[in-house]
Amino acid sequence: MRRSMAVATIGFVLSAIGALSPDVPVSAVNHPQATVVSADPADTTPQVLDGRVYGIAEIDSRVVVGGTFTQVKNFNNSTVHTRNRVFAYDKTTGVIDQNFVPNVDNVVNDVEAGPGDTVYLAGAFATVNGVASKGLAKLNTTNGSQVEAFSAPTTGTVEDIVLRGGKLYAGGAFPRVKGVVRGKLAAVDGTTGAVDPELNLPLTEPIVGSTSVKQLDVTPDGSRLVVTGNFKKVNGVARHQVALIDLTTVPDSVSTWDTLRFTPRCSTSYDTYMRGVDFSPDGSYFVIVTTGAPFDNTLCDSASRWETGATGPNREPTWVNWTGGDTLYSVAVTNVAVYVGGHQRWLNNSPVAHDVKRDGAVDRSGIGALDPTSGVPLRWNPGRTRGVGAFVLTATAGGLYVGSDTTSLGGEFHARLGFFPLAGGTANDAPRPATLPADLFVLQGNGTMDRRSFSGSTFGPTSPPVSGPAIDGIDWTLVRGSFMVNGRLFTIHTDGTMRAWTWDGTRFVNPVNQSPWVSFASSTAMGYSGGKVFYTSARDSRLFWRWFSIESGLVGAEQYIADPGAGKGDAGWNDATGVTFAGGKIYTSHSSGNLTRTDTDVAGLPVPGTTVNISGPGVGDGRDWNVVDLFIFSP
Repeated sequence: MRRSMAVATIGFVLSAIGALSPDVPVSAVNHPQATVVSADPADTTPQVLDGRVYGIAEIDSRVVVGGTFTQVKNFNNSTVHTRNRVFAYDKTTGVIDQNFVPNVDNVVNDVEAGPGDTVYLAGAFATVNGVASKGLAKLNTTNGSQVEAFSAPTTGTVEDIVLRGGKLYAGGAFPRVKGVVRGKLAAVDGTTGAVDPELNLPLTEPIVGSTSVKQLDVTPDGSRLVVTGNFKKVNGVARHQVALIDLTTVPDSVSTWDTLRFTPRCSTSYDTYMRGVDFSPDGSYFVIVTTGAPFDNTLCDSASRWETGATGPNREPTWVNWTGGDTLYSVAVTNVAVYVGGHQRWLNNSPVAHDVKRDGAVDRSGIGALDPTSGVPLRWNPGRTRGVGAFVLTATAGGLYVGSDTTSLGGEFHARLGFFPLAGGTANDAPRPATLPADLFVLQGNGTMDRRSFSGSTFGPTSPPVSGPAIDGIDWTLVRGSFMVNGRLFTIHTDGTMRAWTWDGTRFVNPVNQSPWVSFASSTAMGYSGGKVFYTSARDSRLFWRWFSIESGLVGAEQYIADPGAGKGDAGWNDATGVTFAGGKIYTSHSSGNLTRTDTDVAGLPVPGTTVNISGPGVGDGRDWNVVDLFIFSP
């Protein structure tokens, strides 16, 4: 799927230097990609010499760009070409198309690939090529002429469009489309522009000013529509700034999915602080990015993941990543990364950071990538001059397009438009959960590491030591926690540092210091499951967890409680010496010598009342599990 969206908002945004500037559209896209894109931008993208880029769509061999600009030039010569708010170029050579020269009289907020050699435009324009085409137009990409069969004039600005199943979904500040009353949200036939009767869900009760859609997206299968903007009700149903629409009913209806997390007001400078939204390539979740200014523990100035299949009220985000006071405008979700753009200085900041870099925050100037599983930043960090922001991110089969108001991207000159190719990128494999039977590695009090087969209830014979002071010079008594995932062993040491080891088929070698910001020196056990690193703390009965990225080795800024501990939980976390996860169970070694098994719920958290002894003095099998640590092998 190819997709590019832009959203113009009412009110004002706080710029990087603290001044107020007019708010701007944003963009999002859903497209599968196998790796993280390269951090080195392509050299051949054209230069946009003024204004801003708000929308980018790749259409076969062409790239169509929309925004507020009037002048562009090729990357390799000085000839300036007049292009009124939209232009096209060859995606391979970067050469600007001299046959596609439409004249649009006002801002283009979004461009969307149409069928064949066509493109849809959305914006605040009234005419295209001198012909009345308010808000929506469909153009031929070969010569810039209007496709006359399509007509869907609106009575207000269109902020965002997406084409699915032959329908063009549109949101904005328009009360009518083609003379038909629609409450700021509509769908029209992609060929004729006829208004679809099935989508008639008016948005009402603005936070301030007038209701409007800021951004929308549709799942690739066309079953769900997510809408964000300035509203408190959709078709009379309470939905604060975001709603999920069920497109499988006749007529389309408001889903039971609802959240109250966007109810708090971040700043009186905004009618809505929603900025970007994008579904994942499989439609299973969507990510929302926001503005809003620092406001403790709200979702202002953040990126948050939401599960599409969830139902009912009071939904909570799967994860949240805060900037610490800077706006995120754009988001593009691929299989391996959630790309975010804005004028942020940091990612992974504290939810109570007020324009300062708190513990855990990492520098990600104006652009960054998050792990889809955990929301923790990936290593990808090309950087860009922040300006007001990166307003559009468009992912395609070949890479990631970026549109902004600045001229530096990835340390190179790229005026307002850039492209990060997929070629030369890096892997970010999804976590592979440990399964049983498998080898159970045990770190012993004499500094050695041995292993034995483990089914979840029975054990094979213990091997001779596979590592230790006399074997390879490694003293495993210095480890205070360990877990293995995707073929890598992560260990926490007595000095609080984290290291990542590779497996050479015989032993763990080549440790790399991950340098996490948080010290785990007081931990006595550690394990991993589903993007979460679980850990204990000396003299504390609780089990804690944080989000974790395997790719970057970064730890999430927030600490959560997985189990409240003594008197409420089962596992006795204050005497745990090792914790490891496999097959929906937690296996815990204790200083008492017992090995216990605890069930986990769908979030990987321990289920109260399910802990049982499976080995040790409490079982009578003669095994002693008072060890330094243990982990299950996970290739």
